[in-house]
Amino acid sequence: ERLAAAGNPNEMMNFSPSSARMREYPDGKVTLASLRPKPKQRLTLGVEALAHTRFSRDAIELPAVGTIDLGVIELAPAPVLQVLVTAADGTPVAGATVRIVEQRDSRDGQQRAQIEHMMAMQAAAARTARTDGEGRAILNSLPGKRVVLSATHREYAAWESDAFVCPERGDSERPVQLLRGGTVEVSVVETDGKPVANARVERR
Repeated sequence: ERLAAAGNPNEMMNFSPSSARMREYPDGKVTLASLRPKPKQRLTLGVEALAHTRFSRDAIELPAVGTIDLGVIELAPAPVLQVLVTAADGTPVAGATVRIVEQRDSRDGQQRAQIEHMMAMQAAAARTARTDGEGRAILNSLPGKRVVLSATHREYAAWESDAFVCPERGDSERPVQLLRGGTVEVSVVETDGKPVANARVERR
């Protein structure tokens, strides 16, 4: 669930696209409390759930006091992306974080930089899941969209796929193989081979 001030992205309420967290509601009922809208302020409600399309309702006007009932919100089924994360020897990797982010083509370097920045900003709201004991995770797919799948785990090197297009219909599955991170040793010396003390070495 996400709730933000409609028409004014800088004026966030209790929930916003960059900070909202997925929560479990076993009975499907949700109550958003402690909202303090300004006079004549209208809100936008967004609902996301696994294996369902995102729902959004704009221009919600809250009363000064009391409660507003939005009734029953029906979510349409949507395809998912199933991910299996394993180590090089085939052992399932539990606790890996997997993400799927839409990728947009760029025509020049400036456009690419803008897209990379946008993707970084989008990461907090990207479709994200953590693998279970069998190395499996399920994410909402992006049908027909060109995406990049990534996986991270503290004991392995970060992994990222080449861009691919999600199927227009139906669920899909992607394997991910994580490798142990390596070690890079650097020696800084003068032109005559004499070691340089207290040199600063950076990585990118």
